[in-house]
Amino acid sequence: PLPVDPGYVSPWTIPGQGFSISAVNDVKDLLVGTRSLTLQINHPGLIWTVVAFDAHVLRWNLDDNPPDEYARHRVKEASFYGKDTWTIDLVLKLDDADNPDGTLLVNFVGLEEKGMWPGKKSIKEEGGVTMRLFEQFDAWIEKESEGTVDAMLLGCVAGVVRI
Repeated sequence: PLPVDPGYVSPWTIPGQGFSISAVNDVKDLLVGTRSLTLQINHPGLIWTVVAFDAHVLRWNLDDNPPDEYARHRVKEASFYGKDTWTIDLVLKLDDADNPDGTLLVNFVGLEEKGMWPGKKSIKEEGGVTMRLFEQFDAWIEKESEGTVDAMLLGCVAGVVRI
């Protein structure tokens, strides 16, 4: 593994500035057996974000109806630069004895808008530690491959959150 500066703090974990997922308008109806919520995805500095979760979704505000069963759902979003938030409205069926309150384990990933090599090479200083690594890695690839590899490197941020 690469050495990490002991004082390094990932900018993606800073509250209010990093990649975060939260539930808003979260209402559980235990009599009916549903959980209604808006999943809010905040992704400043990231593009092409994706969330994935397992649930029995009864309704959502996407184009198609969800499968009528407990399933793995993947929602991909392609926002414009500078658009940092998107949402999805969900109504979940609460039917699992191991998860009676409908807690969601949400996987997420996004590409660093300024962490693309060589596409953002001209503004590499704005890409931070990612672009510094990519510059060194690209030089190594160039040397080792004797110029036969044209690398494209993408900085990604990923994680899992319980909602």
